[in-house]
Amino acid sequence: MYILILDIDWVFTDSLHYYTKDWKFIKAFWSNDRYVLKKIIEKWIFKEIFCLTWDSTEKGLNISKKRIEDEIWLKVVSIKKEWYKNKLNYLLGKYWSLEFIRENIIYIWDDISDIPVIKNSYWSATVVNAPRLVKKYVDYISDYRWWEWWLTDILCYLIEYLGYELEDILDVK
Repeated sequence: MYILILDIDWVFTDSLHYYTKDWKFIKAFWSNDRYVLKKIIEKWIFKEIFCLTWDSTEKGLNISKKRIEDEIWLKVVSIKKEWYKNKLNYLLGKYWSLEFIRENIIYIWDDISDIPVIKNSYWSATVVNAPRLVKKYVDYISDYRWWEWWLTDILCYLIEYLGYELEDILDVK
């Protein structure tokens, strides 16, 4: 079974920082991808699903973690800033061999620093407005932009790519 690794910002959030009138930090989340994610979790398509992230502010990380772990039921793995730009070495040192990554990791991400993992994953995807260099190496590019159903689009494509019936997984027959 495969392991699905997701980013948080640009996947679940718009990656911007917002402040209330009294300077309380808040984040905006796209909630429309929850249905597909929860169905995938319920049906055990993947051995494991988690979000690998680093947030420049602890407040931002805490907000993201609470939302994703409590409402979407995904584990959030926070890594140190110095590892964030070298995620392949982090995964190699912390979790798996390169062979395991190439045979089992499905990676949905969007940044140039992700290319080493993208190039070595079993399958990867990004969005239409990702950097050109990222799009060069992924297996699937969603026609949607960040923040517009792109994760649902990628997950639906991936479900069928892995040989499952989309309607069965999503309970929409």
